[in-house]
Amino acid sequence: MSDHEEIEIYPCKSPDHAIIVSDKTRNDEIVEMLLENFICDETMLKSLKESEGKLSPSEEADYQADSRLMMMSVVDVATVILAIHKETNRISGAIFLMIREIADDGNEKGIYNPYSQGLLRSKITKDFYNYADKIVSSMNVNLNKIYPNCGKLYAEVEIVAVNRLDRNNGLALDLYKAAVELLKTMQDVSIISGVYTSVYSKKVAEKIGKKVIARFDIKTLKDENGRPVFQDTEPHNIMTMMAMRI
Repeated sequence: MSDHEEIEIYPCKSPDHAIIVSDKTRNDEIVEMLLENFICDETMLKSLKESEGKLSPSEEADYQADSRLMMMSVVDVATVILAIHKETNRISGAIFLMIREIADDGNEKGIYNPYSQGLLRSKITKDFYNYADKIVSSMNVNLNKIYPNCGKLYAEVEIVAVNRLDRNNGLALDLYKAAVELLKTMQDVSIISGVYTSVYSKKVAEKIGKKVIARFDIKTLKDENGRPVFQDTEPHNIMTMMAMRI
């Protein structure tokens, strides 16, 4: 979906906004929006960073560089649907869809991330990917068993984010609805899934019909000294995998 022009694909509840499929010409703006409105609030990253205390200038620089790389790695390869503020043309929100292959054992495969490629420098971001991988693996979700005859491809909502200036306009729900409508046009994609910690994202996912297929309380994770890894995360401490047939 990277070569088409930006076109309005779904009506907005807000008359001040439009929903479009990104043509990738605004990737740098999208990354900046995510850095300012998503990654700083991500439950696990925020908790890990706070646990480290005050970072040295070099540690902070590594963390910021990794944060940008993480967001770029998603923006560059995902199908991106944007909410645009009509008057100012600013990016008001975005949802990111990854089309992935289901392995024979029902698990996802072929996933790229900067951690697996050894590109990250910050201990915080390395720990984030390490713990996230462990949590998702421990869920042991088999999509083939949950959704028989679902085929080989599924779509994962990697990120949904709304600009602080544009919240409380129903944009997250509109973005989800637009994503479902777009996925219905994609051959061989019959499942949409996602992993959430934010209770707000879970509520929106429920509104489009997603059901919980696995949960994990991140407060139960302990470090090598037996101390909780993630602290002060309530009410966003339950990592939840949700999915639905399209």
